[in-house]
Amino acid sequence: MDKEYIRVEEDDPRRCQGINARGQCEFRAIDGSEYCPIHGANKQLEAKDKEDVHNLLLTRYRREVKRLGNNEHIMSLKDEIGVLRMMMERILNNCRGDADLILFSPQLSDLVMKTSKVVSDCHKIEEKTGQLLSREALGSFALRVIELVNEHVKDPEAKRAIGDGIMAAIPGTTDE
Repeated sequence: MDKEYIRVEEDDPRRCQGINARGQCEFRAIDGSEYCPIHGANKQLEAKDKEDVHNLLLTRYRREVKRLGNNEHIMSLKDEIGVLRMMMERILNNCRGDADLILFSPQLSDLVMKTSKVVSDCHKIEEKTGQLLSREALGSFALRVIELVNEHVKDPEAKRAIGDGIMAAIPGTTDE
């Protein structure tokens, strides 16, 4: 910042707006400020710089949020769950004993809570959008697949093996 003190005429539009014992300051204001260095131009410019940086960051964040929110290739909630679990795993892997575990317990607790919330939200969204199959719907689908196999496959042993394989693939339908 230019610390030069230049006297100006009384009617100069660049005259410092500061007040001294003789009235309005007779020095020229610093470019970008209403004041000369004596009357706080540096503080005004610092405040303006701080506001400019703040606005730049807000613009950057808004752009980033828009980019992340509108990009179909960006992570889904399931990916977010994976990231949270990966972070927990990294913290746990860095623990060398009980003291470390106690030291990192606030972060771990926070990650557990966040993971639980995202899992719950993900489940609710999947339920509302019909992305979750009920056990009954899954069973109906499996039976329809078996019917299609029966229509097109002639070998009874192959039919039985395919049907058994389909049922085994559905969790909770076998005695594993």
